[in-house]
Amino acid sequence: MTIPRSGHTATLLPNGKVLVASGPSSELYDPTTGTWATTGSLTDRANYTATLLPNGKVLAAGGVHDDIVLTTTELYDPSTGTWTVTASLNAAREFHSATVLPNGKLLVAGGFTYSSGRLQSAELYDVGLGFRSAWQPRISKLKLTGDKRLSLKGSRFQGISQASGGNTQDSSTNYPIVQLRSIDSSHVIFIPVDPVRGWSDTTFRSIPVLDFSFGPALVTVFANGIPSEAKSVIISNTPAGDN
Repeated sequence: MTIPRSGHTATLLPNGKVLVASGPSSELYDPTTGTWATTGSLTDRANYTATLLPNGKVLAAGGVHDDIVLTTTELYDPSTGTWTVTASLNAAREFHSATVLPNGKLLVAGGFTYSSGRLQSAELYDVGLGFRSAWQPRISKLKLTGDKRLSLKGSRFQGISQASGGNTQDSSTNYPIVQLRSIDSSHVIFIPVDPVRGWSDTTFRSIPVLDFSFGPALVTVFANGIPSEAKSVIISNTPAGDN
């Protein structure tokens, strides 16, 4: 890091870089080059949470500044390197927890304020992608096969629409994207489809899952940019069973 920090956070991004932030500055660490680079500034805060959301952005929530516990939250967009203010927490809190749920919402719970002491309250942050539930892909069955491939069954993997290219060929927006996210480390990868087995509106089989963190993980299907509710799977040296 280029400056001393305390009360900061470190978040692993889908591109493999690590976002380290404590108000009012943030930096990106690139493990491929071993170098740090400055990125966008955020509100001066410490003892807050920074959580990678399913849409790839990072939500910084709560914390403290000059002995004032905060309700404010901000979103970091890795594509632009900028922070923007978003909806505030209902309760000011620091030293709280933040957990992404299988439905994509963020559960913020507990924490501390100087006036109230330890908090028992919790609240949900909705990313707000603005889709109808009838459009959402659904994973009904998930298995890690003996050859390390993800085998999915469900519905609406094909999505509800296609972009028009002026010809009869399918648009690439019609292609399902499958995300694998480690629960322990937040390591995120996107798994391509097996070119032999392919995919359909109800099935998806991936190439082998290699070089990914062992342990519990969440699998999400994106169709037309709409995420399914995540399903859990155990990544290990032996294949996982159905979930």
